[in-house]
Amino acid sequence: MIKGVKLGSNIVKLGSNISDIPNLVFIGDLGDGKKVYRGEGEKMKIGDADIEMIMYGFYKDRLEDMHIHFRSSSNFGKLREKLFQLCGPGHQPNPFVQTYHWYEKKFSLCLTYNRISEKGVIGYTFLPIYRERREDKKLEMVNSWLGTLTETERAVITLRFGFGREDALTVESTAECLGLTLERVRQIEAEAIDKLRKISLREENDVAT
Repeated sequence: MIKGVKLGSNIVKLGSNISDIPNLVFIGDLGDGKKVYRGEGEKMKIGDADIEMIMYGFYKDRLEDMHIHFRSSSNFGKLREKLFQLCGPGHQPNPFVQTYHWYEKKFSLCLTYNRISEKGVIGYTFLPIYRERREDKKLEMVNSWLGTLTETERAVITLRFGFGREDALTVESTAECLGLTLERVRQIEAEAIDKLRKISLREENDVAT
């Protein structure tokens, strides 16, 4: 799997710091800490293929993904040939759709082309940063939910499920830490989980509507 992309005379590597990539124009913030930029400057090429536009996605100022946009079946053919040479034939889920996927432990790559619009894109993703952003988002959500609990409920849930700790504690250890009976810890845990479940369902319904 290629770990970087040669654009003109420059090689852009996924995971690079934002300061390592010149001529970026800020496009917007996706709201989960990820920021999107567009590359500016001279027209770029990958091999003999012309590139129309490059979009960069950064998380904590590190390059998480790139989307390289191009036009025409000619450029698609050149890019597909180049990627097949570098990465192998790729996985084509549907033989009637011009979309190919490549996967590795740290990288994923997708090439897709629409014959009607004559537009295509290559998408690269650096999976360690992608996974980190997902985990950070989950932790932020969990912390938000924990904020709705009482102090005692939050303490029980935090200890029992290991939030902020390496290991979750048993009911016995939790009871000893908080000076509560085993039955009281079980009762508080059940009440807190019920609250969190209702919050989760409410947020799912909000998203659906």
